[in-house]
Amino acid sequence: MVNCTLYFWNPSIILFLVLLAISHGTPAQGLFRKVLFLGNSYTYINNMPLLVATLANAAGDSIQFEINTPGGYTLGWEPIDHATDPASLGLIAGNDWDFVVLQEQSQIPSISALRDSCMFPGATTLYDATKASDPCTQVLFFLTWGRRFGGMQRFTPNYCSVDFTDYNHMQDSLTVSYKMVADSLESPIAPVGEAWRLVINQHGMVLHDGDNSHPNIKGSYLAACVFYSSIYGKPVTGNPFTAGILPDTALILQEAADSIVFGYTSFWNVGIGRPEAAFYTSVNADTIFTHNQSLNAERDRRGGQQQYFSFFSVLFSLPTIVFSLYTK
Repeated sequence: MVNCTLYFWNPSIILFLVLLAISHGTPAQGLFRKVLFLGNSYTYINNMPLLVATLANAAGDSIQFEINTPGGYTLGWEPIDHATDPASLGLIAGNDWDFVVLQEQSQIPSISALRDSCMFPGATTLYDATKASDPCTQVLFFLTWGRRFGGMQRFTPNYCSVDFTDYNHMQDSLTVSYKMVADSLESPIAPVGEAWRLVINQHGMVLHDGDNSHPNIKGSYLAACVFYSSIYGKPVTGNPFTAGILPDTALILQEAADSIVFGYTSFWNVGIGRPEAAFYTSVNADTIFTHNQSLNAERDRRGGQQQYFSFFSVLFSLPTIVFSLYTK
């Protein structure tokens, strides 16, 4: 005869078994992100968002993305601006994005008058539209790169920059402007231009196209690497996708992206405003309580009340009930 003896264990042990069963029953999965890119040719040249998607796929992650990147577009210079563009505003409101990427026209951040009158107000309008649509969406600023040889930047005859001596001089100006607006809106930065600076200065690699402004494929690939690391919070180094670039060169670009993104996380506001799950449990008699202390996330739609479940419901929902079998 076979007898079954059921042992009623301490609720804390049962909770451990539940979590263990869940963890073993769910295979490891990659991360899925929804990303909207708003910018101009600096974003769409070489289909940079698709490079990000391909890097993600090669790493076992996935992405759903949309782009609105008309040539020469700005964040706030009307009428060629995303802040008043119905297409951009419609895209923001049309999905529950994880990130909305904002890329300003390449010269405006280096011209203080336009930075203050166009970039900052435009970025604020787009930030407000994003948060109104979904408070959990993060605005991610695309810190672009300087002209290959610097020089005076003339957006219109009435608006020009100082005469930058070289790439580094112009990059300093761009980085300061993006940092100012990102800090004011408590938003993270994808530091593409600073990754470019590292590669240019340490390796002498040419990342610009023939116009000394737009990126060649190496420049776009480096930008994609920075975005992968920024969006997924994981290193891109070792990713097998190289976009046709020689593997040794691709590795240099990957390592540069990770060095800049993860070497200065607080400076780039990494993780700021990001929802963080935080739960703890307590036991009272036959009931296990879970307490939600998550940050930057919506409360329970039923009123944010404390959730609980019966010890016995946990016990009998276990895939396998612990028991002993013995034969007499």
